Amino acid sequence: MDYASHDIPYYLLSTAESYQTCLAFFQKLKELNYPLRVLVCDDNSNIYRACLEVFPGAVVQLCQLHYLRSIRFLLRLDLNYHYRPFFFALCRLFKHRYSELSFIQELTQIIQTHYPDRLCTSILIDLEAKKDLLLGYLHDEEIPTTTNLIESFNSHLQGRLKSIKGFDSFEHATLWLNGYFLRRRLKPFTDCEGKFANLNGFSSLSLTKNPNLDLPLFFKLAGDRI
Repeated sequence: MDYASHDIPYYLLSTAESYQTCLAFFQKLKELNYPLRVLVCDDNSNIYRACLEVFPGAVVQLCQLHYLRSIRFLLRLDLNYHYRPFFFALCRLFKHRYSELSFIQELTQIIQTHYPDRLCTSILIDLEAKKDLLLGYLHDEEIPTTTNLIESFNSHLQGRLKSIKGFDSFEHATLWLNGYFLRRRLKPFTDCEGKFANLNGFSSLSLTKNPNLDLPLFFKLAGDRI
């Protein structure tokens, strides 16, 4: 999903987020001349490795919220209460958009406090290895640090799918999604708030299409009736 316009320029239905699937997705975006500059994603190397293969100049920002959730799962805080101070220290680390120097200073304090513990140490080693991916926001102050936008969209999609017991085939699922995404791209926004309030009254497709091209009449009529 495009962050600024909330548009969905392309989608790919797949059974897994494999490297080849992700590569095919980004190659298609390249064919569509999509100007990808920043990728905000979960901590799945298949996603950002494939992106950088096709868009080598892109900035990657890992979703800090999902990264912390993964750590929370590893620590099993419901059973291991003594790891709570360590986890809360990491939460404070990601609470602010630190400069690289400040981030390292804060991280150093956490390391000095929790270094003897093997599990904490392994988590900190992983964090250090992915530091550049977790601090992608340093390249541009407008880069979000979470995938909240796409998560909100996914929640809406899941809500629509609850009323559907299933699809007869992969092709039927693809056909349904085609219609769903078409509707989403043609329907004007009405509930955007904050810095996205300016999107209200416009459809995402109208914001991203080539201004020199007119939509076919079918799309105009479909948009009016949605």
